[in-house]
Amino acid sequence: EFFLAKPFGSQSLIQAVNLAAQKARGETHDSRRHPRFEAKLSARCRVLDEQEKPTREVTGCTGNVSLGGVMVWLTEPLAQGTMVQLELELPGKAVTAHGKVVWRNDEVGGLPAPHGIQFLGCLDDANYLRYRCYLKEIAAERLHSSNPASLASRSSFRNSS
Repeated sequence: EFFLAKPFGSQSLIQAVNLAAQKARGETHDSRRHPRFEAKLSARCRVLDEQEKPTREVTGCTGNVSLGGVMVWLTEPLAQGTMVQLELELPGKAVTAHGKVVWRNDEVGGLPAPHGIQFLGCLDDANYLRYRCYLKEIAAERLHSSNPASLASRSSFRNSS
């Protein structure tokens, strides 16, 4: 599954075509350390100054999440290298982490714009464990939904009622 926001630039189109070709050939060249999962979570970024004091707040919504960071659609553009305190609204309770903007896609045109935020650390161990548990739940759901045996048992269950 690929996402190409409109309007798109030539680089975005070329990247999407290359990824589609790699997938068709059964190749993957994703150099990320942690798997990404599509997830829509409310997000608040508190922009931090050099003394790590919040200067303003920017809101948005995640597009995908991983143990190493998130892609978040923000209502204001943040420069690469901007330090943030990120709050994600998980089901049940929010988690807070410190992060750094590592990329922003300006080819989307307009706002909100996608930003890549790398995690530098959670506020505390409880936040880290809560976030990690959330990722495990997503992974288990995806594994279960893509397992042919689970799909067959669900369809036979539906047919037997």
